[in-house]
Amino acid sequence: MLSVQRDAVRAHVWLYFWSAWVQPLVPFMADLKVHGHKRMAGNHFMPKLSVCKPSRTTMLPPVKRSVLGLVAYCLLVAADSLQKRAVAFYDPNVGGGSMLNNAGSGGGEPLNVIVSGLSSSAVLTDAGILNYARAIGFSTECLGIHLGDPQSANLGDGHGFVNQTMELRQDYGNAELGTCLESLIGGNHFRVYRQNGPMANSKALFLAVSKEEDVNKHHTIVPDGYNIGRDQLVTNALGKKTFKGVHYSTVGQNVTGLLPAGNAGVNHGIATDGITTLLTVTII
Repeated sequence: MLSVQRDAVRAHVWLYFWSAWVQPLVPFMADLKVHGHKRMAGNHFMPKLSVCKPSRTTMLPPVKRSVLGLVAYCLLVAADSLQKRAVAFYDPNVGGGSMLNNAGSGGGEPLNVIVSGLSSSAVLTDAGILNYARAIGFSTECLGIHLGDPQSANLGDGHGFVNQTMELRQDYGNAELGTCLESLIGGNHFRVYRQNGPMANSKALFLAVSKEEDVNKHHTIVPDGYNIGRDQLVTNALGKKTFKGVHYSTVGQNVTGLLPAGNAGVNHGIATDGITTLLTVTII
């Protein structure tokens, strides 16, 4: 729909631009006369142009038509920029993607939190989301050691399935070593995926958040762990937070219709309520 509207605006704008600017100049251009040649390097000749005094019929367009042409040009630029404006995110389902990742076991984990593409741009980089995660109680894995294969997701942006950018775990108040405790006793964690392909370049970050069991239970997801993990992360994130001198303000909005409620296709058969929380993070 947006593409059709943009093409219609472009067609009307070019019509106005032609009538106001280009068409009146056609007879004016016809009055250009070649009356001599100027020798150039390499024995080539360049026509020497002179402009005859234009008649009344070849005068430049009146002010009103000039203003109309200028307005038309501005509208054309605005129409072309419609597809480039920032958006919070694009629905992966529309582009052939899914709001469930590929967990590698026949099911997927829900992408139940989105960091909006309208957030401060510095938050949406790898270093930026890591610093923000540390401000809300998460950090890198214990001693940088990751067990298990990465999971992939298709965000409908034209890149197909892409492995997680990073995986971050609850740090229990210690950004350096706290995730080692999470690896032992369990807790909250999330995987990060970036929507930045040619079909849907929102730069939003899609998070697969869940609460997991301890190491003795092989870090499986606790009952209702997807909803619990999402809600705990959102509770920690909302409001004002700070880490290493960077101050954040976060607002949230629950979105329905992206994820179906229930357990169809969900890893471990754990049902979800179908809610995705959209976080907009601003550096203040």
